[in-house]
Amino acid sequence: ADSTHFGIVKKGILKAVSCSRSGAELCSAYFEEGDSFPEFLYLTGKRQYTYALAVEKKATVVWLPIGILEQ
Repeated sequence: ADSTHFGIVKKGILKAVSCSRSGAELCSAYFEEGDSFPEFLYLTGKRQYTYALAVEKKATVVWLPIGILEQ
């Protein structure tokens, strides 16, 4: 999916996951309190998520429109 917002983790832990060809879960990153994501997609000119977000520990996330980075 195209990224239209980026998130800032206020509490908890999220993880970026994808699946291997055999269906095994692959974790490529953890996002903890104070971390933001996926601004690196925007900054590299890519808009497609290559992973799904999963909650590792009950989390609160603030979502901001990605256009705010263009102001």
